Amino acid sequence: MNIVIGVFGTTYSSARFTNKILNGKKPRLRDGADALVGGISTFAGIAAATELTFADAVLISNPVGWGIGIAAGIYFGVRFVYDLNE
Repeated sequence: MNIVIGVFGTTYSSARFTNKILNGKKPRLRDGADALVGGISTFAGIAAATELTFADAVLISNPVGWGIGIAAGIYFGVRFVYDLNE
């Protein structure tokens, strides 16, 4: 699940960031941070699902990866609703 949330969040945030640059506007720092959080969430989900060495060394177990995914999901949900109301 966190892979899907991470991909969605990264795509959405990257598109906002790119559109601002293409339209001559200065992107906000949080737009770049959104894309970074999505990328980390996606990588953590893939690492936990495939049991990569990174998952064993850093994430320790799948529940930690799930926690990262849940936190990223909440973060993107709040940011998405904030952007809709902005």
